[in-house]
Amino acid sequence: MAVCISAAFFYTWNMTPPAETLPANFVPGQRWAYHTRSGEEASRLLVLKVEVLNGEEVVHLSIGGLAMNNPLSPGGVSQQIGHVPIGASALRRSVTWLEESAAELPEDESGYWQWKAAADRGEAGVFTLEIADLVDVLEEAFQTAHSGQYPPQQTQPGSVFGKSNRTLKA
Repeated sequence: MAVCISAAFFYTWNMTPPAETLPANFVPGQRWAYHTRSGEEASRLLVLKVEVLNGEEVVHLSIGGLAMNNPLSPGGVSQQIGHVPIGASALRRSVTWLEESAAELPEDESGYWQWKAAADRGEAGVFTLEIADLVDVLEEAFQTAHSGQYPPQQTQPGSVFGKSNRTLKA
């Protein structure tokens, strides 16, 4: 008697799905579930754009359904990140299942173009952290900015700021 376990079994238990169920390529309009932070299980990723820079696949995302402490936001909480660039390998380690393949993309691309201009000048990079860690880094940055200690005083390799971003030259 053969036993067949579907990929849904892995998703139900929030485990990493088998490698063969992960995408070879990310495509704009895909909406993904991912390994979230505790309390943000309904959070989802939306692929906005995909490009190759210096031979590395870079995926531009928006992230919704967050509960990031942000003293700079009304109510002190940010629920969405409008644009974040991440290396595809880090994204593959984060996603759990594809929920939608043709989601509507936002019309506002200003976050991407602002990042692109800074990246072209060598002043911006791509995150290589998994999404939950990336959200932690951004939350810490909001806290640090609000405290008046921005940019951070300490960027040792073990700190979140020391490992959060890698500059790519286009």
